[in-house]
Amino acid sequence: MGRKAINIGELLKESVASPPHVYLKIKQIMDLPDYSFSDLAEIINYDPSLVVRILKIVNSPLYGFEDKVENVGHAINLMGVEELNQLILATSVMKDFKDFPKRLVDMKSFWRHSIACGVTGKYLAEYHGVPNPGSFYLLGMLHDIGSLVLYSKLPEVSREILVRCKEEKENLFDLELELLGMSHARVGAYLLKEWGLPKKIYEPVAFHHQPLKSDEFARETAILHLADCIVDELGLGNSGEFVPNPINPKVLKRFKYLESPAGGMEEIIRDKFFSALTTFV
Repeated sequence: MGRKAINIGELLKESVASPPHVYLKIKQIMDLPDYSFSDLAEIINYDPSLVVRILKIVNSPLYGFEDKVENVGHAINLMGVEELNQLILATSVMKDFKDFPKRLVDMKSFWRHSIACGVTGKYLAEYHGVPNPGSFYLLGMLHDIGSLVLYSKLPEVSREILVRCKEEKENLFDLELELLGMSHARVGAYLLKEWGLPKKIYEPVAFHHQPLKSDEFARETAILHLADCIVDELGLGNSGEFVPNPINPKVLKRFKYLESPAGGMEEIIRDKFFSALTTFV
């Protein structure tokens, strides 16, 4: 029998994390009618460690730019402001949670799973010609951030859920609904919405276990769902689920063009994943 449902808003009154100052500052400037790329670059350059992280990622095989990106201004020109700011958010959140208590989850394995989902989602989006494939890095990196909130705020019941998932091979998402009356997916989406991220980000996060419930951004949700399931099947990291989530067949029926690319996909994803590990970690 499930416990009394917990209100997500109450749970997040004192959040475990907040979006980085640089990310928020860039969003503020983007709302101005006459901002320039140099204004944005100046803000980012105030944080040398962030600049190093950005240039390392942008110059990696993940993006595959022909010429070396020498500075932040060049990166903005190549990627666009929105995608670069999403990259700042993803890498900053990963850095902030790097030393998260390990008594509930192996953070190295958690981020391996998240990175793999980002890489796989971007690959599927590129393969099928979906616009702005780079946004799937952010979706993959943050799709399970709600789990970290639950681990931090509700450690005892989270431990019970994880033990049952591991020892009794129960489904994480179903157990969360049974014992908490909410899921890590909804918690994560609520947090991202509170941070001011657009609906095209928080809706796929909310429904990556229930892709047919997504409405406005159903395609993005379907790709995130597929990426999550593929990564589970390949065993690339673990965010707390010990039974691979099966791909919802109705998703493939609805989005027939999203069927997995024929032949060699697993090898391609693994190659991209291990390349990303050396970049992000």
